[in-house]
Amino acid sequence: SSSSSSSSSSSSSSTLVSPDNLLPLPHPPSRVIRALPQHVVEVVSDASLFLVRFRRSMLESNPLSFDKLLPFAIVVIASPAYVKNPYLRASMVQFLYMALPETSSSASRVDLSIGGNPMQTMLETSAPAQKYLASALLRLYIDVEHTGSHTQFYDKFSIRYHIAAIVGNMWEIAAYRDAIRRESREEEKFMRFVNLMLNDANFLLDDVLSNLSEIHKLQLEADDAERWTRLSEQERGEREDHLRQLENTVRSMIQLSNSSVLLLNRLTEDEVVRRALLKPEMVSRLAEMLDYFLLQLSGPRCQELVVRNREKYEWDPRFLLTRIVTVYLHLAEEAKFIDAVARDERSYTDDLFPRASAILQRRAMLPAPNIARFDALAERVRNSVSTNMEDDEALGDVPDEFLDPIMATLMREPVRLPTSGVVVDKHIIVRHLRSDPMDPFNRKYLTSDMLVPEPELKARIDAFVADRLRQRRAAPQ
Repeated sequence: SSSSSSSSSSSSSSTLVSPDNLLPLPHPPSRVIRALPQHVVEVVSDASLFLVRFRRSMLESNPLSFDKLLPFAIVVIASPAYVKNPYLRASMVQFLYMALPETSSSASRVDLSIGGNPMQTMLETSAPAQKYLASALLRLYIDVEHTGSHTQFYDKFSIRYHIAAIVGNMWEIAAYRDAIRRESREEEKFMRFVNLMLNDANFLLDDVLSNLSEIHKLQLEADDAERWTRLSEQERGEREDHLRQLENTVRSMIQLSNSSVLLLNRLTEDEVVRRALLKPEMVSRLAEMLDYFLLQLSGPRCQELVVRNREKYEWDPRFLLTRIVTVYLHLAEEAKFIDAVARDERSYTDDLFPRASAILQRRAMLPAPNIARFDALAERVRNSVSTNMEDDEALGDVPDEFLDPIMATLMREPVRLPTSGVVVDKHIIVRHLRSDPMDPFNRKYLTSDMLVPEPELKARIDAFVADRLRQRRAAPQ
């Protein structure tokens, strides 16, 4: 009887270990599960983090520990209906991040390939992890945008840093790359993930540039001995305290910004994922972000980013510039991307690409063939700008009913917002809804699947455009 009981217990244990036998968990959760306090999971999470931080050798000398903790982590991360606290799910992401092989502390030198430890072995061979982990991580990346905590705005960056690093790891393994490709076909979820990643990258770069510029000014001020000695002791102390505060902040912001750019670099190299990024509501967002990065890193004010001891902050503008240019190269043959760059009125100018190219050549930051491809892309963008200008001139005055009320641009796919009755261009409103699921005209809840097409209006707009372009072609040159 004892033997039978032991066998039964062993069988039950092995069944519970595999998420394949658990996921997806039944929905909704049972009343018994809902009654469980969250510290049931929290105790395991805290113990896991303690072991991986302070008793790592205990985990690595006992592979069965990972055999149980990895499935537990996957189930927790993948089950928001059961583990509603996003910080608790994020704690298991942190465990996975820390259990992977250590990388350089420099975000610009981080090697995101994994190998050589028990967790790496399990990730490479675990069918449940390959099936569920990518989807769960992207879901959590989205969920931490709104955690309900008063510190949610800054909390999300460290959580997403861990997620980005793990996804970067997974990208090096074919099975996980296939899983991410499958995720990219789930348009609504993947577009929200990418949109948030671009939002983070833009905010973090702005923050980094602002802080570096301030550090640069404070360093120059301290170098001017005459001016520095004229300050009172209190003023000097305040400036020194401010400098230390900036230095503490900027290092983490640079790491987080670099992680977003590295992840974008990996995603755009894949043809399947690129197709998702070329959707009308996303490609303009991507082009504007890249142009803005390129302008800041190679534009007239880039000298303000020169600081002493930049290794102290892990600030490597050359590395960041090459990663940004590499993303351009991944998209260099895509007509939709070229048109989106040409239509970017915020950051794009005719000398944007030549300035960056000159820096790349002068410092030999990329192989000559890659720089030549970048120059060819610049030429295609210039041609697209000229074509767009000619088309805009041919259209002349556009009737107000054909203009999007948000951006005042010609609508290409008009849709009606059922919550306010306003007609807008689909790609513009969808882009807004990726970040904020509210009707911008009355702040009522709205999602992209609620939009109502306006086929009659679209036909009139298409006829208007075709007629004006036909008149231009028929006009004497």
